[in-house]
Amino acid sequence: MLIKPNEPLAGHTTFKIGGRAALFAEPENLYEVKELIGQAREKSQPFFILGAGSNLLVRDEGFDGIVISTRRLNRISRTDKYVLAESGALVSQILKFGVKYNLAGLEFLAGIPGSLGGVLLMNTGIKERSVSEVVAGIKALDENLEEVELIAAEASFSYRSSNLARFPFIVSASLEAKPVERNDEIKQKINAHISGRNNSQPGGYPSAGSIFKNPIGEAAGRLIESAGCKGWRQGGAVVSDKHANFILNVDNATAADVLGLIAKIREAVYDKFSVNLELEIKII
Repeated sequence: MLIKPNEPLAGHTTFKIGGRAALFAEPENLYEVKELIGQAREKSQPFFILGAGSNLLVRDEGFDGIVISTRRLNRISRTDKYVLAESGALVSQILKFGVKYNLAGLEFLAGIPGSLGGVLLMNTGIKERSVSEVVAGIKALDENLEEVELIAAEASFSYRSSNLARFPFIVSASLEAKPVERNDEIKQKINAHISGRNNSQPGGYPSAGSIFKNPIGEAAGRLIESAGCKGWRQGGAVVSDKHANFILNVDNATAADVLGLIAKIREAVYDKFSVNLELEIKII
């Protein structure tokens, strides 16, 4: 197990922003995960489970506790109908596995930069579909650090939400996949989804993905653009001109820069539309 004290977290997030963790650990198996959580509890230290670091903003003062990275917990296997993946497996790795073994049905997740644990926690997806539609079962650690198995309904999935945060750790999940004879169509769908994301979302600068959830029947990006927020800048953080629901780190932005923009955007959207935008990103 890799353990680093006083580790800068900016390099572990897609936003490239954030202070240091008091302790940073990369366990290689479930036993080590339990050991780390047990250690945190014994010392009354907070702990945070870090996946791919997308949809996350780490405050400038960092995290005074144990950050447990799932980067090495990325094993993937299969049965006739399911892809079985640990929580640290990246979506891109799962899709490559599907292509390799001719397993279709997960292509709509293409382009999502997260790991499976974070995707499950937030029920990530696209406008029309979410990962919950392909989840058959989930394994997690309960409060006693015992492994429990859940069916998808027990996760209470809803738009960009689930109740999985009640568990200290998400171990793995089984995802429904359909065996096919050839992988040509799988590849085509993956490429189409990635192309669609690239065309609609900004690139070139670090970001955390969509900052706000879409209100019911609305698009957060449209509200933010209509409120005149595109191009707004605070320090090194800028509201994207391409998609207003993205904040870009264009010049060594701090978490304070991003939080300042978030507050201004919320105020502008509420003043014009009387809508309180809800964060999609997590802040620690």
